[in-house]
Amino acid sequence: DSSYMHEYNLEDIMFTNLQSDGIKEKVKEKMADPQKMSITDKEDKSSDNSGLYSEEDEPELKKLLKEIGVLLMEAKKSKNFYESKTKNVRMKLQQLMDMRLDNGDTFLHMTLCNNTLPSMEFIVKLIHSLQMTPTLNLVNNKSQTILHLAIMNNMPDYVPFLISNGCDPMIKDHQGNNAIHYAVIYKSCLSPLLCSMKSNCVNCDLDCYNDDKQTALHIAAQYGPAESVSLLLEHGAGHGARDIDGRTPLHLAAYDDSVANTEALLAYVPANEIDVVDGNTNTALQIVCGLQHQHSVDIARLLLDKGANPLKCDDKKKTAWALAERNLELMTLLKRYISSEHNTVEDIKPESEDEYESTVEDITETGMEDLPKYINEVSAILDRSNAWRELAKRLHQDTLLSCYEKLSSPTSVLLAQLKESQENFSSESLAMILNDMGEKEAANIIYTCLD
Repeated sequence: DSSYMHEYNLEDIMFTNLQSDGIKEKVKEKMADPQKMSITDKEDKSSDNSGLYSEEDEPELKKLLKEIGVLLMEAKKSKNFYESKTKNVRMKLQQLMDMRLDNGDTFLHMTLCNNTLPSMEFIVKLIHSLQMTPTLNLVNNKSQTILHLAIMNNMPDYVPFLISNGCDPMIKDHQGNNAIHYAVIYKSCLSPLLCSMKSNCVNCDLDCYNDDKQTALHIAAQYGPAESVSLLLEHGAGHGARDIDGRTPLHLAAYDDSVANTEALLAYVPANEIDVVDGNTNTALQIVCGLQHQHSVDIARLLLDKGANPLKCDDKKKTAWALAERNLELMTLLKRYISSEHNTVEDIKPESEDEYESTVEDITETGMEDLPKYINEVSAILDRSNAWRELAKRLHQDTLLSCYEKLSSPTSVLLAQLKESQENFSSESLAMILNDMGEKEAANIIYTCLD
């Protein structure tokens, strides 16, 4: 059935939108092409490289477009299109897709990114009708399909169209990110993508890892929004998937101090899994109490209501109760749950009301008292790697970056100021942040000093 062809004015599509004298100008426009598929870089959709056809290919491209247009115009008049013209059209289309821009984009990539959407839509339908579906999943130099680019360019109306015509959402780019990762990273098109995959019975794995061993839910748990977390879970994403450091999405939401994402995850995490530990043997509650961020009390309350144990401890680590000893509000919250849920545990510390009050009084006398033991070694590591910049951001000190960078040892000044300005911040909290940053050598130095 070739009736769909009559929905289009073929001359307009093939010779107006894609007129030969406009091709070169269109492909000079910059493509949406992130250098690194990480959430922190996602806002910059531009690339330094323009996509161009070679001078040798341009005449051939014009010729192919004209020939395809002629064949399709003839098809309108022919009742035996599939008998007489299919082979020729297939051949011409394959030749068209084999011609690449210098960034590896196909003709379809170009039409999509340069907003010649009627042309893209027509050719996608034509390819699908001719059962040339693999052609729709060709990738550019960054292993991106047209579905990747449609999501990057926020085209929610076109995602179901591409899926229904055979685009594969599981193809990975050069960073291992599939279309589901993209929809979370770019906060674009996730709902239409998941719904169209379901309605078209597309075989997919929502727990597929990228090269950093992150599922789409891991990314959503860190960067949100909570609606993305809920959507993925509703469609069957696994809440227990582990990243390269053994962290579940719940651990990451705790690290990121996200109340909304934690709440969305807890709607699907059963009570008997609330205290699973990450690769560093920390539960989500231990992470929250150790880092003591702005929303730690709110997140701790959510975890405790779900059944988190404030006294759980593995591998000689401190319990959440012990980690919270420098934060009166957290201690008050935890003590209430310890008293009501764990009053038979023999090793509750402090054991009496007097000792509890004494601990609270000593809060301001503690903090980063061990800093002199490790400041030189840790500073040398972070200064050398420039990781002090990321540390400053996580500590909400990034407004002072320009001041720190002029110093011989930015890290040592940052840590010294941290000790003076944040009495409730501990060396163990610092070690946990460094661990989360991947600065394991620096974190281990601190842990050794604490032992």
